[in-house]
Amino acid sequence: AAIATFVAIDAGGVALAPLALLGAYSQRAMEAAEANAAALFALEAMAALPSTLLHSIGEEVFLTPAKAALPEALARMLAATEARPDLRSTLFSVGCRAGQSALLEAFGESLRHAHDEPSLAHVGRKPWPLPS
Repeated sequence: AAIATFVAIDAGGVALAPLALLGAYSQRAMEAAEANAAALFALEAMAALPSTLLHSIGEEVFLTPAKAALPEALARMLAATEARPDLRSTLFSVGCRAGQSALLEAFGESLRHAHDEPSLAHVGRKPWPLPS
């Protein structure tokens, strides 16, 4: 993530940076790694990107190469977010913006589950007093 950020800044912007080259390096590294480690690498790298560069670099340098290196990359990434929920929003942000249907479905499902869970907001609160 640091190298991708440096290259983008050094090139004078994301549009001028050799992101395809960085993506190819990223893909080769993930192909050589164990599948779960590669998925976690891609997630952690995307999470380490500055928010202003997340979408412009995250997809091309980490998400797309992960999918090319691992046929089940998205499923492994989703599974990794079960143990690391801090990475879930990064994955959904990049993946949904990239139009990844599996991640769009998982995001929708997570919203449905959040809506179905009972709220505990009322526990411990006193009811509003009625006017007399």
